Amino acid sequence: EVIVNINIDKHEKTKIHKIYFEGNKMLTDRTLKKAMKKTNEKFSFKNDWKSSLREMFSTKKFTTEEYEKDKKNVISKYNEFGYRDAILVSDTVENYNQKRLDIHLKISEGDKYFLKSINFVGNTKYPADQLASILGMKAGEVYNQKKLEERLTSDDDAVSNLYYNNGYIFFQADPVEVDVDNDSIDL
Repeated sequence: EVIVNINIDKHEKTKIHKIYFEGNKMLTDRTLKKAMKKTNEKFSFKNDWKSSLREMFSTKKFTTEEYEKDKKNVISKYNEFGYRDAILVSDTVENYNQKRLDIHLKISEGDKYFLKSINFVGNTKYPADQLASILGMKAGEVYNQKKLEERLTSDDDAVSNLYYNNGYIFFQADPVEVDVDNDSIDL
């Protein structure tokens, strides 16, 4: 038998000093920082005087799991504004001092896309006009992938609920980008 003593030095939580964005021309740093739900930088009244109380008192600690989710949230925010090709080119986490760190995110925005047309295929129960009105997206609008997903599946009055509520439990809607031409998409 052996007695093992384990001493753990928890130190203090690692906090975020500042988040830097590079390559973002169309969305502001503020918009992208708001998209990062759990990865928040140190509050500074001088820089963040427009902020809400929620932002002022939100947690500033750094966790890898939440940081990975928030990187996806930044790309999702770009997708909402029609930048379907937006990617995170690189990200760097570096020490600012012993208790804080800085985050550097380099983004490639890509082009902004618009809907050229929306066609429904395989709909035998409901006419395309009815599905289009429920979807609520029209040709010429910005290609908002988040809105498309919500209107197809998660909203209370989504297209999928029309089918589910009438007994079609195996209903499936798969949006397919049929033709991508310059800045327009056929869906």
